Amino acid sequence: MSQITDLLLQERYPELWQLCCGFLDLNLEQFMKIQEQLLLEQLTSLQKCKMGRKLLHGAVPKTVAEFREQVPLTTYPDYCSDLLQKCEDDLPAKPITWVQTSGRSGEYACKWVPVSRQFWDEAGIDFAAIAIFGACSGKEKFTIKNNMRLLYAAALTPCLTGNIAKKLQDDVGFAFLPSLDEINSM
Repeated sequence: MSQITDLLLQERYPELWQLCCGFLDLNLEQFMKIQEQLLLEQLTSLQKCKMGRKLLHGAVPKTVAEFREQVPLTTYPDYCSDLLQKCEDDLPAKPITWVQTSGRSGEYACKWVPVSRQFWDEAGIDFAAIAIFGACSGKEKFTIKNNMRLLYAAALTPCLTGNIAKKLQDDVGFAFLPSLDEINSM
């Protein structure tokens, strides 16, 4: 059971708000400090894997400023051959799933994006925040209950929106109409 589910079931709404939406109380400096810490954590992780070394072009930045100076911007085609082949051994963490997004006409039918456990857990908090914002009338004033019913209006898995629906079902307890089992069997 996720922390989100646990807080919802226990109706600990102020704590759920803090977990998912507490960033709203941060000032710009606090927010940016967290972003820097997260980037530096990712850099440490990237330096240990083949794809990360490719991304970093051999650089070993220790600060955000060094990262900006030493690491060139890249695009999906820079990793396309590895990601389309789903080369899991080249990544900093083993994916729990691969998400499909739109492709590029004439080049590749779709893009494949690896999703690690850590990323997916953090993304669940973001998805819950979106649900809370959609159901709130003010700070800590929202109504989301386990088993709320929503019309399914997303793509199927492995597309990103299908995976988001599954994550919202798992973490927030949304019940989709038709059910995800029905949707995925169509």
